[in-house]
Amino acid sequence: MAPALSDILRLTSSLLVLLLLMFCMGAIILEAQDLSLAPDEVEALLEVATQLGKKGWNRNMTLCNDTILPLKLEADNKVVCNCSFPGEPCHVIGIYLKRQDLDGTLPKAIEKLPHLKHLGLWANYLSGNIPPEWANTKLETLSVGVNRLTGKIPSYLGRITTLGYLNIQDNMFSGTVPPELGGLVNLENLTLSGNYLTGELPPALTNLTGLKELRLSGNNFTGRIPDFIRSWKQLDTLEIQAGGFTGPIPSSISLLTNLTDLKISNLLGDGSEFPNLESIAGIKYLMLSNCNLSGNFPIYLTRMAKLKILDLSFNRLNGSLPTNYDGLKSLEKMKPVECLRACSEERYSVHINCGGPEATIGNTIYEADNEPGGAAKYASKREDWQTSTTGHIWDVPASLDFYIAKNKSTLRMDNSVLYTNARLTPLSLTYHVPCLVNGNYKIKLHFAEIVMRDNRSYYSLGRRIFDVYIQDIVVLKDFDIVKAAGGADKVYIHNYTAPVTNGALEIRLHWAGKGTTRSPTKGTYGPLISAIDVESDFKPPDKGRKRFIVAGAVVLPLFLILVFLSTLWWKGYLGGRKSRDRGKGVLSDGTPIAVKQLSAKSKQGNREGYMAPEYALYGYLTYKADVYSFGVVALEIVSGMNNVKFRRDENFVCLLDWVLYLQKNGDIMEIVDPRLGSEFNKKEVVRMINVALLCTNQSPALRPTMSTVVSMLEGKTDVEELVMVPSTLGDPSGYATALHKKFAQSSVNGSLSETQSLVKSSEGPWTASSSSSAN
Repeated sequence: MAPALSDILRLTSSLLVLLLLMFCMGAIILEAQDLSLAPDEVEALLEVATQLGKKGWNRNMTLCNDTILPLKLEADNKVVCNCSFPGEPCHVIGIYLKRQDLDGTLPKAIEKLPHLKHLGLWANYLSGNIPPEWANTKLETLSVGVNRLTGKIPSYLGRITTLGYLNIQDNMFSGTVPPELGGLVNLENLTLSGNYLTGELPPALTNLTGLKELRLSGNNFTGRIPDFIRSWKQLDTLEIQAGGFTGPIPSSISLLTNLTDLKISNLLGDGSEFPNLESIAGIKYLMLSNCNLSGNFPIYLTRMAKLKILDLSFNRLNGSLPTNYDGLKSLEKMKPVECLRACSEERYSVHINCGGPEATIGNTIYEADNEPGGAAKYASKREDWQTSTTGHIWDVPASLDFYIAKNKSTLRMDNSVLYTNARLTPLSLTYHVPCLVNGNYKIKLHFAEIVMRDNRSYYSLGRRIFDVYIQDIVVLKDFDIVKAAGGADKVYIHNYTAPVTNGALEIRLHWAGKGTTRSPTKGTYGPLISAIDVESDFKPPDKGRKRFIVAGAVVLPLFLILVFLSTLWWKGYLGGRKSRDRGKGVLSDGTPIAVKQLSAKSKQGNREGYMAPEYALYGYLTYKADVYSFGVVALEIVSGMNNVKFRRDENFVCLLDWVLYLQKNGDIMEIVDPRLGSEFNKKEVVRMINVALLCTNQSPALRPTMSTVVSMLEGKTDVEELVMVPSTLGDPSGYATALHKKFAQSSVNGSLSETQSLVKSSEGPWTASSSSSAN
């Protein structure tokens, strides 16, 4: 047994040595084959390098780096050769020069590499157009995205029928899509996004029945999304974000049952109902943003078990959202947001260092805004301002770092601490400022492009384009920071004045799908902002002024009341005080009474604007007449206008008449004295107006007592509900008209002396008597 085992071990060792020798010989042969690259292809490669602007290639080096093609077009600097041709030298089958900042042109010499199948020149600085010589090649994959290529897409591309992958994304191609591309019957991936293409898609594209991925975003196409998409039944990825198309989404999209990634946004035209996607059960990523979709939220979406990301933002969907999402087992990051907080105090300014830490510039403190963002996040830790971000960064691994941009180089501008970081979002970023005093505000929006570069590299080829809304008004449309500032790392400050009428200001930045999305890298797009200044356009009150205004609003009316009551006492109406003979009287039973004599000559009849209606019209002087007068005075204080002299138009005979109309049909705040600007507390003003309306009720029984009035003004008692009684004159303010008529009549018939008396019986209610005689 032992000799047999020994023989087996010796045999095994010999086989291992033999295999090792064969492996080494293969490596030596392969190295020799590298050195035996076909001479004409060596010259062709050197010519290609010259035309591209590629440095470092020469005849004395091994130009072939590998004999194995990469799984994806991810290689940065590689020439792949095939050395398996029997009896032949190696041949170039793949060139991958990615992110090399090559600044030449697309090389015509590619035609001289007959075995070349794969060409990747992604992310360089190449210019010009695709050479016509390329039509003679046998290319299978062609990637020239993220360059400076211009002109029309050449029709002769349609002659490279071996193409299975064509990517010209993020260039500057213009014109229409040539129908000749319909001849690329082997095409599986077509990416035309991020150019300036126009017109409608040619029907010849119907022939691309093998398409699996189609990207048309960020162009200026016209017409509707064509119905012939039904021909692309193998499609698993369809991206049409801000392509320029008009809605609705064709119903034939339901036939694309292999879709796993569907993104359509910013459709023009009228709205439409939500498309039927129930048959696309395997969808993982669904974005139908700003497509003017209406109707109810489709319940079947909750049963799509593979759905990971759902974005239906900025549509007109209505109804209730489903309460059960158990079917959405793969859905990521779904949770309700917090509500707005109540304001403990009002503010006149806000300063935010967007995306950065707290910073002090001069006497201004910019609050920190460096909390990580998210695809659907509402940050409400602060009372005076909050942020809301919406949108997922597609095609890149999820990371919260993408929502805060950091500068790529040394910044040399003033106040660079504001521009070192920036807040960004792939779709929508909103700043809510809910605690402002009403009035006009000066707003400064600070921008600086700190991600893209301003040099001769692919980092300078990106186009960040977005819109800015302030109070739902577009203030910047198709805004490009680099163009506005004159380059990267340069500051642009946009100034705008906006009104605040409800205590809140909203600033929203929105990406409408325009510009580039993969330049310089995937996910480089969307709004970016560095800092925000919000300052009142009016002088804030001094410390304690607010308290003074409130006190003045209460004390002044009380002073007027005191003067009014003192006058009544002096005239003998209060306290049983003996007045001059001209102001007293005695009834037949000996009861003393106060006598008020009104005379047109004495001009005492000119007080109809402050008299209670029961006294002015019918001679009844109730103990709440002074309450009515106070109500009129209070309205004059708020409005800054005289009750009697007020003449808005022929429909309103006095200030009170107009206030009653506004209370019933309009905005009661319209009566506030415009000279106050915004330097008042709206709640206190509304309280004072409502109290004044209670005081001026036609019915004395419905007027509050003076002590109740003071309590309501001080906020100790809730303001009672206003109850208007039907007027005997036919309208709620008819007494004012009747009052004017009465005093007008007195001026026609001569002076009128009217003696009116008020008697309070100890056994019954108030009674009154009156008599009149002509002087």
